[in-house]
Amino acid sequence: MGNADLICHYTSMEGFKSIIQSKKIWATNVLFLNDTKEYLHAFDVFQAEVEKLKIELKNLSEKDTLFFSGLAQCMDEMDYIGAEQHYVTSFSKNIDQLSQWRAYGSIGIVFNKALFENSLNTHNQLYCRMKPCRYDTEGLQEMITAKIRKLYTDYLNSSNHDAIYRLATDLQIYLYNRAAFLKDKGFHEEREYRVSYASTGDEEVKFRATDSCLVPYVEIAFDQHAIDSIYIGPSVEPKRAEKSIELFLYEHFPDNPPKVHKSQCTYRNW
Repeated sequence: MGNADLICHYTSMEGFKSIIQSKKIWATNVLFLNDTKEYLHAFDVFQAEVEKLKIELKNLSEKDTLFFSGLAQCMDEMDYIGAEQHYVTSFSKNIDQLSQWRAYGSIGIVFNKALFENSLNTHNQLYCRMKPCRYDTEGLQEMITAKIRKLYTDYLNSSNHDAIYRLATDLQIYLYNRAAFLKDKGFHEEREYRVSYASTGDEEVKFRATDSCLVPYVEIAFDQHAIDSIYIGPSVEPKRAEKSIELFLYEHFPDNPPKVHKSQCTYRNW
């Protein structure tokens, strides 16, 4: 089920409880996502296209050499260091989808997309961007190639040899913004939306434990009125789960609590 105005954040029962109580949603560091490979793909394409330009130019002038060495230094400093400051949280356009329940949790918090996005601005989330994920990366190479060649042309037209460090900044931002919304085409059925958050370094970084590591995350505030409804995933005792969630919501939305829906998917003991 999908609705152009709604997006669903799938989470655990504990995650749901925390989100409602705190009015904050967790954004995970990109290096700790299940699909980190897709995030880093944009940087791999960039490196390959830089090497192609080097080969094409053949005999490098002194200014060419300064360009490539300066660009390499900028990129070496940006990829993992920058990624450490980059966080994302995910939503799906698909509400009550079996594969989402299996992968992400037993509760779906359904948001009005426009209200949620507006609430990011209300809470001064200046470094948040919300966009649908891209599952087709075929055009990525051409776009990055065009960016590199424009950067090279702008550098040649500059009189300052250190201009590469200034010019590369826009390219770095572009790569980060592209990388945050790339997903493998095998996951296209998820119809994922993401909020990308670039840390300023002033936020409190928190950690949640998994079996293998501690996963860093930051909290992003939102307005409660952006919540449209709550979905309960397939469970052994759906009526009991429904009643408990309704009682919980009445405590936090005394005037107009979100509606609670039970999943139409068939329960299986996964």
